[in-house]
Amino acid sequence: QWDSRIGFPQQNKIGDYYDQESDDVGVFVAYAATLNGEQDVYFLRSEDLGRTWKTPELRLEKGHPIGSGYLEGFTFAASADSTGDHLYVVTQVAPQLYGPNDLFLVASNDGGVSFGSAVPISSLTGTGVDVRAGAFALIANGLDVAVLWIDDRSGGALSNSGDLFFRTSSDGGASFSTPEILLDTTSGLDGGEIFGPTVAVRGLDIAVAWSEVLAPQSCFEPRVAV
Repeated sequence: QWDSRIGFPQQNKIGDYYDQESDDVGVFVAYAATLNGEQDVYFLRSEDLGRTWKTPELRLEKGHPIGSGYLEGFTFAASADSTGDHLYVVTQVAPQLYGPNDLFLVASNDGGVSFGSAVPISSLTGTGVDVRAGAFALIANGLDVAVLWIDDRSGGALSNSGDLFFRTSSDGGASFSTPEILLDTTSGLDGGEIFGPTVAVRGLDIAVAWSEVLAPQSCFEPRVAV
C-alpha cells in the first residue's frame, strides 16, 4: 500500500485509474487520485522490485494550471534504451466537466526522478475540438513516442463519428514537430464510426489497428495501417 489515503472509505482514488510498468529492477506506477482536492495523475517508483517506494509521490502536470482542468483519463508507457528508462504519460483533460477533451503528454527521461511540462499533442488543442473519451493510445520505443486518438474535427451525425489521427515525437516527448496523420478513410462521413484503436511497435515498425464503418448502415470492418 503506497498511501493510506487511497481508496474506500476515504474515496480519494478515482475509480480504477492506475497503470504499472516494470523492468529488471524498477517498478513504475501512475495513478489518478484527488489527494489535493482535485483530479490529478500521480507517479511512484521503486528501484528494488517494489520492496520500497521513493517518496513523496510526484504530481504530474496535466496541461491546465493547478486547481483547474477535469481529468477524463490517462495512459502510461515505459521504454528503456542505452541511456536508461523513459516514461510517458498521456492525460485526457477538459477545461471543465463535460467540456471538450484535449490530450497532453508528460515525459521523464531519467527513470521517473522528474517529469517535464505537459506538451499538447494535437495541433487543434484548445480550439474546442473534442477527443473522444478513452479513445487514445500510446506506444514508446526509447526516445520515440507515438500517440493515436479519435476526435470530432470533421463532424459527423452519429455519436461515434470521428477521425483517427496519429502523431509522433522523436525527442523523448519534448515536442510533436511532425504533422498529424489521418488514418481512417471516412473523414466527415455519417458512416465514419470508429472503435477500438490500438497501436504496437517493433523496432522501427509501428502498426495501428481499429474497427470502422466504411459506409452508412454497414457493419464494422477491421482496419490496419503500418
